Amino acid sequence: MSLRGNEEIRAFMDKLTATTNVSKYIDLPMIAVMGDTSSGKSSLLSSLSAVELPSASELTTRCPIMLQMKRAEKKQAIINVQWKNIPQGKLEKDVEFSTVNIDEASWDGLPDAIARAQKHIIDLSGKEVARDIVRVQVQGPNCEDLTVVDLPGIVRSRGKNESENIVGDIKALIDDYLSNKRCVILAIVPANVDFHNSQIMADALDVDPDTKRTIPVITKPDLIDSGAENDVKELLLGRKTRDFQMGFHMVKGRGQADLDRKVTIEEGLRNEEFFFSTTQPWRDVEDQEVFGTTKLRKKLGDLQLGMIRESLPSIIAELKEKDEEASNELLRLGNIPNSDSEKRVFFRQLVDNIMNRMREMLTGKGHAGTKALIQDQQTFASKLHEECENFRESIRKSKFSNISSKKVGVDVLVTVNNGEIIKGTIVGCTTDGIFVDYIDRKKGVNRSEFVATFGAESHSFGSIRRRKEGEVWVNAKGCFCISGGDGTHDILKPVPADRVRHDPKWILPRIKRNRTDDLPIFVNQEVFRVIVVHFIDIEWQEPSEKLVSHTKELLVEALEKALTATEELRHYPGLYRFLHHRLTEVISNIEDIAKEQVAHFIDKERLPYTQDHYLQEILAKLKFEHVFKQLHVALGLSGHLKTEMSRESIQTVLEAIAKQNQEKSIDEHMAEDMQHALDAYGKVAMKRFIDGIPMQCWNMFRTFPQDAEAVFLDFGDDDLRRHVVPRDDVRRKIHALEAQEKELKAGLVILESLY
Repeated sequence: MSLRGNEEIRAFMDKLTATTNVSKYIDLPMIAVMGDTSSGKSSLLSSLSAVELPSASELTTRCPIMLQMKRAEKKQAIINVQWKNIPQGKLEKDVEFSTVNIDEASWDGLPDAIARAQKHIIDLSGKEVARDIVRVQVQGPNCEDLTVVDLPGIVRSRGKNESENIVGDIKALIDDYLSNKRCVILAIVPANVDFHNSQIMADALDVDPDTKRTIPVITKPDLIDSGAENDVKELLLGRKTRDFQMGFHMVKGRGQADLDRKVTIEEGLRNEEFFFSTTQPWRDVEDQEVFGTTKLRKKLGDLQLGMIRESLPSIIAELKEKDEEASNELLRLGNIPNSDSEKRVFFRQLVDNIMNRMREMLTGKGHAGTKALIQDQQTFASKLHEECENFRESIRKSKFSNISSKKVGVDVLVTVNNGEIIKGTIVGCTTDGIFVDYIDRKKGVNRSEFVATFGAESHSFGSIRRRKEGEVWVNAKGCFCISGGDGTHDILKPVPADRVRHDPKWILPRIKRNRTDDLPIFVNQEVFRVIVVHFIDIEWQEPSEKLVSHTKELLVEALEKALTATEELRHYPGLYRFLHHRLTEVISNIEDIAKEQVAHFIDKERLPYTQDHYLQEILAKLKFEHVFKQLHVALGLSGHLKTEMSRESIQTVLEAIAKQNQEKSIDEHMAEDMQHALDAYGKVAMKRFIDGIPMQCWNMFRTFPQDAEAVFLDFGDDDLRRHVVPRDDVRRKIHALEAQEKELKAGLVILESLY
C-alpha cells in the first residue's frame, strides 16, 4: 500500500508531535536552526513562522522552541510544554503548564506566552539551559506547512550572573540535535563574519562531512563592508568553498532599528524582497531562488516532506522496537502492589519463590541446583558434604581414633627374635617398615639383641659432618641415621610393622593422678572416663562445633544468594532488609538448637557406653595379639625355619616370655589393658561422632524452609504497608515506562494509519 497525500502526511506528523512525545525515544525528521547569538537566528525564525519571538538584550532562547506552522485562513497559536526529562522527585501534575491559546485578537500576547512557557521550564528544572521543549503550534494565511526548532545561540563565554557551565550546556544541547541523522541543519552565518571561522559551520561539517543535511543561511547582507559584496556573492554561489548538496541561502531579517520602529513581520518580508530585487550584486544573480525568507519557507517545506516520506518506514520500525523494549522492561519490573490485598499476594508469591529457590539450593535438586551444575558451580548440598568429609577426616586422624597408631615420635615396644621386648621411639615410617631409635642412651640399655635381629650398623662420622646426640637424618641412600653422641652414628634398618606396638606408658601418669579407693588391680572405670572426656573435649568438641558454624554460614550464603537472585526483590530495599533480617534470625535459631543438640550429644558421649559387639571383638584381639606375636617371633614362626626347635628350647622361650610379663608392675598391666580398652572404644565412639554430628547439620538444612515459612505466616498488614514499598527510582521508572509505552503505541497508531 502507498502513502497518502502530502497534506495528510504533514497533518499526521503534526499530530504525532502535538499529541505524543515520541521524540524523547527516537529521532524524528526535523529542521533545527543553529548559530551564534546575534547571528540573525531569531529574526529568521520570526519571519519563517510569522511569530514574534521573545527578544531581549541578554541570551533569549534557553531551551528548544519548536515552531509547527500550518497554512490557514485565520491566525491561531497554541503554546504548551513538552518535557524531555521531568525534574527528579516531581510528577507530571507537578510540572504541568497550562496550555495557552492565542487568537487573532490577542496575537500581541504571543511573545509573552512563549517567554512564560520557557521560564516555567527553566524555573522547575533549576537549569540555565534545558532540553525540554516549548511547542508553538501556529497557523495563519502567511504560514508555510513547516516545522522548525530554534536552539539557543552558541556562546563562547559566560555573561554576567551566568554559571561557568552555560557554554558547555548549550554546546551539549546543540550536539544532541546535530547528531540526529534525520535533522536538517539550518546553519546561520552573518554576512559580516568570516564563513570559514564560523563555529556552527565547523560543528555541522563534523557530523555531516558529505553536506547532505546542512544548509548554510547567510544573514545581515546589509552589514557587509563596502567592496566585499562580491566575495560574499561568490560564497553564496558555492564558488569559494565546498559544494553543499542543498546549496546556500541568503535572507535579510529585521534589524534592531526595525524592531525599535515596530516594523511588522509582513513589512519586514516586503522590505526583504525589495532589498534583494534592487541591491547589487544580489539583483543580478541569475538564480533568485537563493534569496529571501519566503522562498526559504517553500524550500524547507518541500525538503521536510521528502524527509518524512523517506524516513517513515524506519521510524515505524524503531517505534516498534522501543515499544517492545519498554514492554519487556515493564514485565521484568513487575506491577507495583498498592492495596493491602495486592501486597499480601505479592508477598506470599515472593516468599514462596525465595523458599523454593532455597530448597533447590540446599538440596541440589530442581532449577537452582540444575543451573548450578550447568554453570559448573558447587551446590550447597555438595558444600555441606565437603564440610562433613573434612569433619570426618579430622575425627579419624585424631589421637583418640588412633590410640595404637604408629607414627613418628610415638614411643613403641619392639619384639626382637628371642621374643624380648625392647623400648624405642619411631623416627621414620616408609613402605619398607618402621625405623626405631632403640637406644636408651642415658640408661645404657643393652642393644645387642636388637642389633642381632635387625642388623643396625654403627659407623664413625669420618668425613661426614658430626651431629649432636639423638639427631635423626636421611642419608643420600635414603637410609635413616641417628647420631650416638660418641663420634658414631647408627644406620637404622626397617622393623616389620607387626613387631611394633604402641607403648602404653603415656597412660601411667593419668592412672596415678586419678586413683580411687578401689583395689588397683582392675582397669579403673573412672580413669577410663576421665581419659575419654579429655580426648572428646580436646580433639572432638571443637570440630563438632565448627561443623555447625560452617553449616550456618552455608545457610546464610544460600539465603543471600536466593534473595539476590529474586529479581523483583531488588526494587524493594526495605523488604530485602526485613527478609534478610528475619530469615537470618531463623538461621540463628536453628543454629542455637543444633548447638544444644550437639552439646547434648557430646555430654552423653562423656559417659562411655556401648553395646556394639565391635568393641569386644577389638578388645579381645588387642588383648592377646601382642603376646601371640611375641610367641610367634620367639618360636621362629615369622620366617623360614632352618631347624626345628626342641621341646626344651620351646619351654625356655615360653618361660622367658612369661617372666617378662610377670615382671611388669600392676600399673603397667593396667596401662596396657587401659590402652586396649581406649583403642577399642575410640573406634566405636568415632563411628557415632562422624555420623551423629553431620546428621544434626543436615537437619539444619532440612528444617530451615519450614521454620522460615512459619515465621511469615504471622506477617500482618501493618508489616506489609511498612516493608512492601518500592524504591522511588523504580516507581519513577515504571511510571516513565508506562508513559513511554503509551506514547509509543499512540505514535504507532498515528503513523500506521498513513498506509
